[in-house]
Amino acid sequence: MELSNLGKFPINGSPWEIADYLECFDAWCISKNVRDDKIPANFITTIGLDAYSLVKTLALPDKPISLSYVKIRELLINHFHVTTFETRERAHFNKLVLTPNQRIRDFILQL
Repeated sequence: MELSNLGKFPINGSPWEIADYLECFDAWCISKNVRDDKIPANFITTIGLDAYSLVKTLALPDKPISLSYVKIRELLINHFHVTTFETRERAHFNKLVLTPNQRIRDFILQL
């Protein structure tokens, strides 16, 4: 199995990096004529231990090897997908600063 060009799974990557990795893996499977029933096993052995632990957690109570590649892919995409609401809330939280004349109670209510 020659997956060295694919690189390491971006466990801390952005949703776009995850999507790019999955697209590259799909292309690799097509180029090597990997049977559909063998794709999950190839993917699990390719992504490494850290990413496997994540997939295992997302797949609970099932074992990752028992899932289809489509399901594993869906779990990963949904996990790394950040909604705009979450992004907006994070930005609001990160901009909060306690002003000199502001009571702590009022500051906490802003959170």
